[in-house]
Amino acid sequence: MKFICSLFCMLLLTSSVYSSENPIDSFNKIILDGCMDLSACNYNPNASEDNGSCCYAACGCLDPEAANFSLESECDDNSCLYLSDCSLIEPDVSENQSVCRGGMLEIMTENEFVNGVKWFIDGELISEESDLYYTPEVEGEMEMLMIYSNDFCVDTTEIALEVFVLESPELTYDGLQFCEGESADIETAGGFQNVWIHGSQFFSLNESVTVTNGGIYSVVNVDEDCVSNSVAVVVTVYTIPEAEILFSSTDICEGNYVQLHSVDEGEYVWLQNGEPYSINQSTQTSSEGEFTLQVNNNQCISNIDSVILTERENPETPDIEFDNGVLTATQIDDVSYVWYLNGTMEEETEVNYFTPTISGNYRVEVMSEYLCTTSSEALFVTDISEISESEIQIYPNPMKDLVNIDLGDNVIDRLLITDSQGRVVQEIENRESASIIQINRQTMASGIYHLRLYNKDTTVKLKRLMVK
Repeated sequence: MKFICSLFCMLLLTSSVYSSENPIDSFNKIILDGCMDLSACNYNPNASEDNGSCCYAACGCLDPEAANFSLESECDDNSCLYLSDCSLIEPDVSENQSVCRGGMLEIMTENEFVNGVKWFIDGELISEESDLYYTPEVEGEMEMLMIYSNDFCVDTTEIALEVFVLESPELTYDGLQFCEGESADIETAGGFQNVWIHGSQFFSLNESVTVTNGGIYSVVNVDEDCVSNSVAVVVTVYTIPEAEILFSSTDICEGNYVQLHSVDEGEYVWLQNGEPYSINQSTQTSSEGEFTLQVNNNQCISNIDSVILTERENPETPDIEFDNGVLTATQIDDVSYVWYLNGTMEEETEVNYFTPTISGNYRVEVMSEYLCTTSSEALFVTDISEISESEIQIYPNPMKDLVNIDLGDNVIDRLLITDSQGRVVQEIENRESASIIQINRQTMASGIYHLRLYNKDTTVKLKRLMVK
């Protein structure tokens, strides 16, 4: 009974301090009255007697002095908050933060009861925004201070900030200088996202790369928001020299030599039949065999080029004679004849005779299929009576069945037709000194023939005739 009286008296005393109402009435109102309907938005779990105040519409704080006063509310649910309560502005950020040097520290504060924030790092004010965006430039531990306030309260929070760095990745490799067609492997440590760069272009995301091109290579290691660049390495790719032999001929005529030359520059190794021959860029030889070349430019060694040279005999040395207006040389198989007058080439023929038109020193050079040559002694020819070549017309040429030889004003006594080997296939006498001679094909096969025209002074003129 004493306990009940004491409790009752204490409640009366407490109520009288805060209110002018009758203490008994205040006690009944605080302890007993309220909404006891669980489905009501203003349900009071401490009420012992329902006072009919239950509200089923929008509930909220109806006190205009409260920080969370709501105009939309119809019933007061005893949720009013007042800014003078400093516990409302307790910070919502962690007291330990870390960031990579060069990365951005982001701290978001969303406390609706705070209207002022100041951020300090090592005593220096860095921001007065509620959300902090900070990029540290040095590594190490820093002291961050957050001061937050509203119109009634001010509080602080100390934050330990650690700024760290990602160590620069090390590159390992066997060799960075190599020849074309070769490659080098470059590796970096694992455990990170690797971004390889060649020059300024993305190259690979692997831990190691195989490179075949020259240039500057580096890797960027990425760990969350932290990046670190490696020291760049330079890859050099050397050009392989080309061993290419230039030669004047693969045939060596008696008494002559062949010139051999390397296209690329460097150190040269010439071999003849596998034996050392020369170390010069150019060399010459008068002996046959297989010649090979390899070039070294001090970084790379070339391929091997080769050429086979063969010794060739010179043709028989010809003699020439002048008879009936015609120069005739020794008949030699498989050669061509090059006729010279006073040292200047006049004509190259497949036959061994030539009709001079003026006096002078004549000689003939015979040339084999391998371009090996021999030359006759010079023979001086004089007393040549010329036939006017411009007046001689041959038509049709090439001929099919018949050909006409129009001699113009020339007087021709005899006409010979010879084949490419110098053999006479037709001989025609012009006893009546006709100005036009008609020739029948007879048994002449298709090919090139030569007309030999003679006058009474034994002068001969050669003309070419083609037979279809």
